[in-house]
Amino acid sequence: MVDLSVPPLFAGNNVLTLTDLQDFSTMNMANRLEELPKIDKIVDEGVNEFIEDYMKEIQNEIISKMLNNVEK
Repeated sequence: MVDLSVPPLFAGNNVLTLTDLQDFSTMNMANRLEELPKIDKIVDEGVNEFIEDYMKEIQNEIISKMLNNVEK
């Protein structure tokens, strides 16, 4: 049961109060903040991989144009 009244009207093991919900929220936010460095690393790796792939495409296009000019 969730008791949203202030002050709480109910007590017991099966009752959550606004204070309990605030504690859960604070704990979850702390856990999320701890994950930020991992997220930054994943994003950086993805961006670097994209840049590498893009550079390869540019190189392949240049080489293709050069070979076409040589054939002509």
